[in-house]
Amino acid sequence: MKKRLKHLGIIPILLGASLANAQPIEGTSETGGETGNRTPVVENVTAAQVEGTKLMEIFYDLKVADQRDCLVTVKWSTDNGATFPLTATALVGEAGPGVVPGEGLKITWDMGVDWNNQFTQTGRIKIIASRIPADYKPGGATPTGGNSETGNP
Repeated sequence: MKKRLKHLGIIPILLGASLANAQPIEGTSETGGETGNRTPVVENVTAAQVEGTKLMEIFYDLKVADQRDCLVTVKWSTDNGATFPLTATALVGEAGPGVVPGEGLKITWDMGVDWNNQFTQTGRIKIIASRIPADYKPGGATPTGGNSETGNP
């Protein structure tokens, strides 16, 4: 099965900035054009570190034509998006399996757990939303889906 990933946009993430400084992005997507396509689309991503903490708040919209739940994964890059080697695990909110499509979904990432005492000005976040196949088992391969990135331009 061909893996479909949709890159939808980029915004600055200023570590140490307040959420009030987060700016929305406009995204575009491709659905592959086939009839009844259910590829998840991630749009309107904003992210910023909560001032004085090691928490990052991420907001996004998730659209799926058939409104089925999705698996949402967060990846982290420190090289301006060339690679995304870190999968965030300390997540609270609309992440993991069973995320219902909607607007204004929120994830809070405790960066102190996954990426403690480090700093970058070239950080990017990638939100990956995937369909959940009937045979999905946690910890397995990531299903096909759409994604969006945020980071420093």
